[in-house]
Amino acid sequence: MMETEVKRSRRKSREEILKEKMPTGVKGLDHLLSGGVNRNNSLLIEGPPGSGKSTFAIQMLYQGAKLFKEPGILVAFEEFPNQIYQEYADYGFDLAQMEKENLLRVIWTEPRKVLDGSTGKEDLIGRIIRDMGAKRLVIDSISHFKRVTNKESELREILHRILNNFKMQSVNAILVKEIDPGPGDSISFEEYAVDASIRLINCPSGSTGENQRAIQIRKTRGQKHISGTHPFEFQRDGIQVFPHLRPVDIESLIPPKQTSARKIPTGVPGLDSLIGGGFEEASVNLVVGYSGTGKTTLARRFLHSHLAQGLKALHLSFQEIEERFLRAAESFGLDLKPYRENGQFDFMHLSPVGLTPEKLLQDLTLRILKNKYDCMVIDSISDLKTSISNQETLREMTHLLVMLFRRAGITTLALNESTEISGNISLSGLDFAYLADSVIQLSLAEIDGKVHRFLAIMKMANTDHSKDLHEFLITSQGMELRAKATGLSGILSGHTAGRFEAVADQVLEPLDQSTRALAEVLASNQLSEQDRKKVISAREKLGIADIVLKEHFGLTDLSAIVEEMERDN
Repeated sequence: MMETEVKRSRRKSREEILKEKMPTGVKGLDHLLSGGVNRNNSLLIEGPPGSGKSTFAIQMLYQGAKLFKEPGILVAFEEFPNQIYQEYADYGFDLAQMEKENLLRVIWTEPRKVLDGSTGKEDLIGRIIRDMGAKRLVIDSISHFKRVTNKESELREILHRILNNFKMQSVNAILVKEIDPGPGDSISFEEYAVDASIRLINCPSGSTGENQRAIQIRKTRGQKHISGTHPFEFQRDGIQVFPHLRPVDIESLIPPKQTSARKIPTGVPGLDSLIGGGFEEASVNLVVGYSGTGKTTLARRFLHSHLAQGLKALHLSFQEIEERFLRAAESFGLDLKPYRENGQFDFMHLSPVGLTPEKLLQDLTLRILKNKYDCMVIDSISDLKTSISNQETLREMTHLLVMLFRRAGITTLALNESTEISGNISLSGLDFAYLADSVIQLSLAEIDGKVHRFLAIMKMANTDHSKDLHEFLITSQGMELRAKATGLSGILSGHTAGRFEAVADQVLEPLDQSTRALAEVLASNQLSEQDRKKVISAREKLGIADIVLKEHFGLTDLSAIVEEMERDN
């Protein structure tokens, strides 16, 4: 993944690239090494037990033979060849087959034999290098040279002779070394001697039962590399490194999409008029609210609205699995399955437990490059925060995500779980809000013994948006906006005051006056029969409107309606 240096060199032939670099064949690692290790340079791979040193080295050897037809040699001091064949067969590395094709040789020997070859004595390994035309050679591990001598000065001399010997034979030497897992950042003499150095980290995870493994490029002589700590995983086909991407990497991978000033509908009737016609294209929008306030319902309407227009959408979920999400959408009359089947709609579910931020960013980048989405939903940012305990990492991750979505021209709706049922949320302390183009807050409030839902536009960049709170309902059709919360105060603070009756008085009193005025007109004898019928019809419609509005405000008095009907009769 993401060998940007190789991609930039596409104008060069495969042969020209291989002359300059030795691609490792480990996914993600060549990106950190700007395409690979310089030809004939030596590479040290060191780490504590169980960190993956041998697997890294043998994967470089195997992939060199398989992908680039570069013969390689493994010099082992502990395990016999058959043991090594069986151990790496689980990754799909058929080392025995590579040996049959004369692309690989596994040699079990003693450290003294390797040393003899570098001092002009019988050079068994040198003969094999010449016979095979070997380009890569792994020694696992150089820690065994201590069986020859314990003096550091002599070990240093041994290492220099061995490295020079392989360099003169145009071989990339890959040396494996064990280090103690203790604290500190000690630098061994081997790191000074080699051309490039990689250190592996293997430490317990604070949240899961599995250890966290990472790689650091400590040194590369004569070439560029990306420093820092980068996680990696053991997968079915070997090790994969997930580079810690930088803004420059996003820029090189994602070409900026040309966007217009058009507005993107939210999919919720009435909401677009409150935010100036909809979301801006390629904007990042945040919906925050307590569990059950309707965030996911709004998101489903948003997705369905875009899919119905023939656009492509992605839903990234840390909570719901795909089957439950589709079933819940269907219960609101939104059948997303046809869009899933025709490739318009993509669903991505990740568990927040043990989540690797670098892997998430890489997977998203690959999906976006492949599918060219128009819109997407993230459910939720709160789960992302739970997965990333380091605040600096979280902040960097959110910046990169926003940059990725905007460059790709994706209109994004990100959901954020609030821990408070109500309350005026401070945007300065809200994750993601400072980067978002708009923030919509959904709140719950108890009024007259009933729970009501309210929507407020807290932020809307470049748009004169509504400053009013609106009540909304969750119905079988999704989200339905209702009247403004006129007459009420303190909803966002969590201390609601006032009554909906204040609104009722403003609406029902003029309605009552109009009804009375029509009654006076009917009492007149100056109307023609045709006009009288029109006035009676208008009065009946106002009466129906009066009943509906009283029901909405909770003021319906059936006995009073019956008495009024009896008076009229």
